[in-house]
Amino acid sequence: MKYQLTQPFSISLLLILSISLSMCRTEASQEEPAQTVDISKFKQRDNVVRVRMPIDPRTFNPILYTDSQSRMVFEYMFPYLMTYDAQSLEPIPQLAVAKPEISEIESGPNAGNLAYTFILQEKANWDNGTPVTGHDMAFTLKAMFNPLVPAAHLRSYFDFIAGVEVDEANPKRFTITTQKPYMLQELGLSSLPVMPAYLYDPDGLMADIPLEDLTNVEKAQQLAESDQDLKAFADAFTSPLHNLEPEGVAGPGPYKLVSFETGQGTELALKENWWGKGMEEAFPSLSAYPEKIIFQVVKDQNTTIAAIKDEALDVAGRLDSKAFAELEKDTDIQDIYALHKPSTFQFYFIGINTQSPLLSDKRTRRALAHLVDVEDVIETLYNGYAEAITGPFHPKKPIAHKGLDPIDYNLEKAKALLAEAGWEDANGDGVLDREIDGERVDFSITYLEYQASTFGSNMTLYLKEQAKRVGVDVNINSVDRGVMIQDLANRNFDLYGGALSPGHEPEEDPKAIWHTESDHPRGLNRMRFSHPRVDELIDELRLTTDEQERKKLFLELQEIIYDEQPAIFLFAPLERLAFHRRFEAQASSIRPGYRLGAFQLMEDLVVQ
Repeated sequence: MKYQLTQPFSISLLLILSISLSMCRTEASQEEPAQTVDISKFKQRDNVVRVRMPIDPRTFNPILYTDSQSRMVFEYMFPYLMTYDAQSLEPIPQLAVAKPEISEIESGPNAGNLAYTFILQEKANWDNGTPVTGHDMAFTLKAMFNPLVPAAHLRSYFDFIAGVEVDEANPKRFTITTQKPYMLQELGLSSLPVMPAYLYDPDGLMADIPLEDLTNVEKAQQLAESDQDLKAFADAFTSPLHNLEPEGVAGPGPYKLVSFETGQGTELALKENWWGKGMEEAFPSLSAYPEKIIFQVVKDQNTTIAAIKDEALDVAGRLDSKAFAELEKDTDIQDIYALHKPSTFQFYFIGINTQSPLLSDKRTRRALAHLVDVEDVIETLYNGYAEAITGPFHPKKPIAHKGLDPIDYNLEKAKALLAEAGWEDANGDGVLDREIDGERVDFSITYLEYQASTFGSNMTLYLKEQAKRVGVDVNINSVDRGVMIQDLANRNFDLYGGALSPGHEPEEDPKAIWHTESDHPRGLNRMRFSHPRVDELIDELRLTTDEQERKKLFLELQEIIYDEQPAIFLFAPLERLAFHRRFEAQASSIRPGYRLGAFQLMEDLVVQ
């Protein structure tokens, strides 16, 4: 349900049904046949999984994260109430024992809305030995709804929550009540983590504040201005201690944070008294076989391939498509590593700053789309490991519009559209120009790219060359991760290379990306797209419970986005993974393509 903003064009930087491409591509993406494994060739034999991570996580706090790297790590410390089976993609219990019981609220101000009752695993406990209860969920919700905690991106998805009631006779049982309908209520609530109040709020600063006061926007704002405890809690909650330091980060999951070093990596260790041990058969999502999980920061693709060849990594994803194609030809590598290409609900695009004076006309934006031969890009820059897309939803989702034709590569159409929009080369210097606000301005735009991405850099150069052919000057601004995040927040670009991982769920909430209200520094509407009818459709979608009615709204939404062209939609990639064969493991379509807790060391390597 929640979007994960992946690092822009960082070679496969959440979750899905198999992508059906051409017959040859479909066959190539299937799991490889079983083969005999010669363990004598293995350099590494320990029960430690070493995982490649392209960049550092920004936080291990499941309420404050906005990046996929953070989630990759903290999921092993903070399980969700429900999760998804890695192969069937069906919802399965994790911290809860089952899906929630759903009932209608019969009386009070929220009468007619729904209540969701969860029961937590009986054995679930915290590191201090106390049980995980509904009171901890109440605390977690309070932390998220504290208006001074920078979690507006999550609050926007959970603004339907009214309150929470804990069963005093059985504190493992709690009910979340809602104050209005919302299209993805059960999905959203099932994906909540639970955090320990004793660790994150040792002074009880939030204890006496009713959740109902925080879910009420007006009351919450009043409290933000008057309640010093809210501010004190927010300051502590957002401090380095509770985001990156082992002493201040802990969840009910199987692994604990041992260390984090910027630019180097993160180490997790299996808890000695993990409460879920022995429950794997009944609850596979609680599997935790490796003794340690080490996330190693390896930014460069060449260094990653070298590390694979040296067996310094056990799991490597987001591999460059060209390098992966070479690995598939290397028989020595395939003796040591299993290579996988699961499909993924992720897609790449070129975002357009629709409020830029140079790009505010939709004809201009459509002209830029005609400069990209997507099929050629897939074959030449991505080695064929992808499927073209035409809009903002993955083509295999039931909400995706199947009637939108791909925008063809056509330089003549591009030139005609630019001329219609008023662009001409008045001074004959080879660069188009136009009068804007009384001043003659060259069509010279800035393309913001992430410098560590091989594909991203190649894509930028491709567009620059194509744009030059029609008189558009593209200036490349290649920056590191920190600068890119800041420039995106400040909307300091004309174009940028982006990727989204919206999740494998059949439907998703488009508000975070496409609603005018999401155009702010922490918002994900980085294209500054604003359209009154789109805002109306999104607002209506979120309150519509009838599936067929929602489908109609989704289709109209996509038709408008297709017509307005706020982005150049490129393709949905296949993941490219390498797993060391000493582990028995399966690749998954759920991002990032694997569940490390399920990696089992080969029986012949287990030390008796």
